[in-house]
Amino acid sequence: MVSKLNLKLKVFKSQGFRIALLIVLTTAFVISTAGLVYSYSVPTATREVYTYVKVSQKFSVDYVAYVKESLIYDNRTVITSREPIYFKLLKGLNVTYTYVLTSETPIKNVRGSYTVTLALNTTSWSKTFTIAGGDLSEVLNKTNYLYINFTELFDYISKVDKEVGGSSKTYDIIYYFSFKPTITAVVNNSKTLTYQLSLTPKVKVSYEVGKSVIDFTVQDTEKEFKDTYELINPTYVRVFGLTLDLSVFRLASMTSSFICSGLIAFIAITSTISSSREKPLVDKLINKYKDIIIASTSDEIGTTQASRKVVLTDFKDMVKVATIRKKPIIKVSNEAGSNVRFILVDDDVIYEYIPSEESFKIQK
Repeated sequence: MVSKLNLKLKVFKSQGFRIALLIVLTTAFVISTAGLVYSYSVPTATREVYTYVKVSQKFSVDYVAYVKESLIYDNRTVITSREPIYFKLLKGLNVTYTYVLTSETPIKNVRGSYTVTLALNTTSWSKTFTIAGGDLSEVLNKTNYLYINFTELFDYISKVDKEVGGSSKTYDIIYYFSFKPTITAVVNNSKTLTYQLSLTPKVKVSYEVGKSVIDFTVQDTEKEFKDTYELINPTYVRVFGLTLDLSVFRLASMTSSFICSGLIAFIAITSTISSSREKPLVDKLINKYKDIIIASTSDEIGTTQASRKVVLTDFKDMVKVATIRKKPIIKVSNEAGSNVRFILVDDDVIYEYIPSEESFKIQK
């Protein structure tokens, strides 16, 4: 077990293995980081809005005006809505209006009610009348008529002004329409849904004393109703044949990026420490066996009296001889400190060891 562990540590410490591992980890880090950047560039989910029901309500108005014979109107007694209405010549307005309800979804049933309210507003007083109302079917998708008798209305306004002691400068004749349909729509070919809608347009006829022309305006004539629902679709990413939710892919990319960066930093730090601790083999030998090693720069040591030379391939064998024979080991080198070899002189035998990484292993 210990030998296997030592073998694994030796493999890990080898420079070639570390370089290969760094290449693999760097590639994985780049891929993980690219995946992480991509995961933040797209939404985690897309939202799609679908429409159950889409209903449009539209109120349309037109009119013709009944006027007195005059030069301005070429003695005509009926004019269209495209012509100006002069107050002194106006008798009445024949208003036509339509209330139309349309739907992109099939409507099974429409019911409801409507009302028409008249409001007289002056600078001195105001009064409201309900002049029409009933079932919505009476006016829905039909042409309807409303006659405004201005001769009678302004007679009524003059009487009220006298009663209240006022003298109005502006007059607003406003017709408030209120349509309240309740519809039952068929959605998805089978499901029925019921909705209560409303539309409140108004027709306004205004006159200001001192001006000759009457203003005719229409407001709030259209409204659209939508009933929608929203579906949230998660974003998926396909990686190496696997389909992952974007959130899972983002977490996996982030985790992988952190792990790879940590391992790269660890290998770089341990490699730096190992390199700083790495010593030449000669220094290792001297440090380990400094008690029995002496140094010399002479190449002639032991060569004169030795008749036999033994070349050793394992420094431990030289240590054994030195221990048994009680002889010192001599480190021989030139003056520059290179060409190092170790010798041991035992009478007429000289033992020689030339250090190399392959032939020596220090026991810790």
